[in-house]
Amino acid sequence: MSDLINIHEASILLSLPEFLIRDFISYGFNKRKLAFDPSFTGKFSRTEIIEFQKYLEEPWDGSDRIHPPSHVERYLKYEAQGKCAFCGINKPNYEYAHIRSWSKSRCNSPHNLLYFCLDCHTTHGNDEKLLQGIKEECLRRIQLIDLSYIYECDNDLNPGDAVYALNGQTYQAIASNNHGELTTGFLSTKISPNRCLIQRHGVISIGNLIPGSDYCLSPYERGKVIQKEQFIKDYGLKLIKHPTFQVIGRAESESHLVIRIGSFIELHENYSEINK
Repeated sequence: MSDLINIHEASILLSLPEFLIRDFISYGFNKRKLAFDPSFTGKFSRTEIIEFQKYLEEPWDGSDRIHPPSHVERYLKYEAQGKCAFCGINKPNYEYAHIRSWSKSRCNSPHNLLYFCLDCHTTHGNDEKLLQGIKEECLRRIQLIDLSYIYECDNDLNPGDAVYALNGQTYQAIASNNHGELTTGFLSTKISPNRCLIQRHGVISIGNLIPGSDYCLSPYERGKVIQKEQFIKDYGLKLIKHPTFQVIGRAESESHLVIRIGSFIELHENYSEINK
């Protein structure tokens, strides 16, 4: 089964505009180019997009401060709408401010940089929390994210993971008798290593699905979904102390799940009760 996605979906997963994704295909980033699917269908492997997202956040070689690629610089100016991202004034001299300082991150990811005038960079360049807030406001203005859905998250969470939110933090969800661990949405986008957007409705790109099948939260692999029929086959007769069976979507294609969170069925030792 395929996990291919188009460039629009790649843009959503990376929280970057399509023109910058095309630049990553043509010019690369830190010695690596973003790859199309080998079959030249004009689509991407979802796995490749997630791996490239992680690669964007990796440290660059060497200890000397290195400027970001010119196509990333062009994007940052576009993101700030041609003005300083902080003061909003068009000034003659600009720098590229690192949200996580270069000395700590050595990271030139477009998610770790802001287009700042020299004055604002000097005054505010060491306030990571402030810079992250400015970044998110820039992304909101160019309509790449909705600030109402931003959460803290662990670095190892990936787009497409089933998650639950608690006190502004997201965690990988798993079928459990503890209803607090049941999914409340899917991680749709990473906007930095530890910040993400959660999607609760609509269609999410996951991959390797069986069209027309219902899916529920996996009871044994955090953040993953499992086909309903497979869940019943594996667990319907085996569990005495069983997790909650939560239907969370139906596959409309091999790579897209229509989210419909909120259908709960308590599994019982009697298998027939599941099939009602």
